[in-house]
Amino acid sequence: MNDSLVLVPDNKLIKIQYLKEGDIVSSINVKDKIIMSTRITKIIKHHLRHFYYIINEELFITNDHPVLVLRNSQLTWVKVENLI
Repeated sequence: MNDSLVLVPDNKLIKIQYLKEGDIVSSINVKDKIIMSTRITKIIKHHLRHFYYIINEELFITNDHPVLVLRNSQLTWVKVENLI
């Protein structure tokens, strides 16, 4: 979604629509519980989405997007549609 903010390694936030293949963004290594740098290898621009979720009036997220959650003292990825 346009205007979504993405963290980049210099601790700046960049609007998602300005990112391109080859750019470096920050990501979470769940196994080691660290934030690391990751290169964008592919951008899908016309991925059909029928709807999205609004969480706490702040997070707008598509139904198929994974969310990092803490369950049973473990970090795990869950599709947002499976959080309900």
